[in-house]
Amino acid sequence: MFMRKGRTTGRISLTILFGGLVVFAVVMTTVVQLVVGYRAEQRLLYETTLELNQSTANKMATTMDALLRSMRSTLKYGARQAAHHWDDDDELREPLDMLLHGGGGMFNSILAVSEEGIVRSISPPSVGIGGKRIYSETLAEAHLLRAPYFSQPYVGATGRLIVVMSEPIFADDGAYLGLLAGTLYLHQANVFNDVFGSDLLDVSGTYAYIVDSGGKLVFHPSPARLGEDVRANPVVRDLMEGRNGRKRVVNTLGIEYLAGYAHVEENGWGIVAQTPLQSVEKELRHHTWNRLMYIAPACLLMLLVAVYLARRLAAPIVFLSEVAGRLSRGERVPEAMLPGHWNREADLLSDSMRMAIRAMQQQNDQLTSEAMTDPLTGLPNRRAMNDALERKLLAEEPFALLVMDIDRFKTINDTYGHAVGDDVLRFLAKTVQSTLRPTDFCFRFGGEEFVVLLERSDAATAFPAAERIRRTFESTDSPIGRPITLSIGIADYPRSGMSAEALFESADEAMYRAKNEGRNRTVVGKRRT
Repeated sequence: MFMRKGRTTGRISLTILFGGLVVFAVVMTTVVQLVVGYRAEQRLLYETTLELNQSTANKMATTMDALLRSMRSTLKYGARQAAHHWDDDDELREPLDMLLHGGGGMFNSILAVSEEGIVRSISPPSVGIGGKRIYSETLAEAHLLRAPYFSQPYVGATGRLIVVMSEPIFADDGAYLGLLAGTLYLHQANVFNDVFGSDLLDVSGTYAYIVDSGGKLVFHPSPARLGEDVRANPVVRDLMEGRNGRKRVVNTLGIEYLAGYAHVEENGWGIVAQTPLQSVEKELRHHTWNRLMYIAPACLLMLLVAVYLARRLAAPIVFLSEVAGRLSRGERVPEAMLPGHWNREADLLSDSMRMAIRAMQQQNDQLTSEAMTDPLTGLPNRRAMNDALERKLLAEEPFALLVMDIDRFKTINDTYGHAVGDDVLRFLAKTVQSTLRPTDFCFRFGGEEFVVLLERSDAATAFPAAERIRRTFESTDSPIGRPITLSIGIADYPRSGMSAEALFESADEAMYRAKNEGRNRTVVGKRRT
């Protein structure tokens, strides 16, 4: 039986079929890997962003609670002083000036108002309503309550959008004289700008805003929106009901955000920190593109090898088909034309697959290492620190946490440039590592902030270690040619907390206390358990 010439017309050769299947498999594997990696990192970025925003809102709420209590205490003291000078308008002015100028800029103006609504005295006098009778529903309600009062935003007698905090003034015999009111001008510089201004907006588009208990904006990066009713926002509705949390939300302008929010107990206000979903997705696309750039060379090499192996795999069958063709034509085929192909090809295929798997594992190991390492200092990064803390907490072994921050690092950057600032960061990393035991770890947390984990240590043993780091860093020749100092906060497990968040918060608070007490020092965090 002879083969007919037209028999193979329109048929796919085995070499093309094998090659096509291998190319398809490699491409699909790469696509699946990218899609799965994209989804996994998307979930991680979403959750991380929500956690960071909620942490920011919680810290701001805690700060505001403390600030409002301090403002309330200041007014109570001022009310007692005003009662002693109530009969003399000139003397009454003195405690008001002292509160305004000596109270840390807590209020934009302070006024003493009689029960009849007459402004007995005001500081600063440039407000221009001293001696005048003023009326507003807010002041009327405060007079009626004769108790500490905090108003909703309203337009005051000066035409400004303000909020008022007031304290009643009572004579020694208990008679009600009037009230002492401190005002905050929402459209002008105020104490909230001073305290929270740095948290309002960053380059990623993340920003924070504050709403009152009625759902109106009292603090926002866009001053034009102050006083706007935003109750339609689901996050604001949660805050009005006293709830804290985090969620993906569409705001009143139709923009989607990842928001964390916290309720302020002292006055019922709410604080929201949120990041545009678009900026998170942009960062995610950037990471995916970088991953593709890492994978592409290995994939291209793997494709070339795979096609070559497919051709080699098909070669014996192709050769046998040619032999069959020769036989069908009656030609003689020497036995030497039939070498043993199969074992050799199988061995080559195994070797190439092992090389491909090894290449992909090395690629994955490299990506994992880069994801856990700070590229500037070579230290483990924040993600590596979180993993290490979780392992320590699961093992329930005692350890200490040092949070350190370079003093006046912004001045170094502004004076010497960011390149020198980077040298300073690398200098700190090298200095810290030189003072640590082999069992201890140093991480770069972010910016000029570093974290050290000391194995089997407590606050007592961690303090000399921290001091050794601080003194070594201060005394060693720095990239800027003069001493640079550190502020260090210490927390230990389990004394300072039972969770990673509590431990870091304790050490972070201690570090900021070190800065507030003069910098270049080590402070131990307070006991919390």
